[in-house]
Amino acid sequence: MSSKHDSPPPEGVDPSICPLCGRPNGCAWAVGGRECWCETATIPSEVLFRVPKHARGHACVCRECAESAGESEG
Repeated sequence: MSSKHDSPPPEGVDPSICPLCGRPNGCAWAVGGRECWCETATIPSEVLFRVPKHARGHACVCRECAESAGESEG
C-alpha cells in the first residue's frame, strides 16, 4: 500500500502482518517509521485484489507476496 495508514485498523487486522500470508510485512509505518519499502515498490493489481477488503488500506502485503505475483500461475 503506498499511502499512510491514517485511521486505526479494524478489529482483527494487524498492520504489521501481511494479510495474504500471515508473516511480518516489514511495514515501517506499522512500527512508527516514516519511510517504507512499499513507497517505491510497484505492487501488481492482482496482488492487491487478493487483500481482504477489511484489511485494504490498513495492512501492507509483504515484499515476498508483492514480488511473487504470477509465479504460481502457469
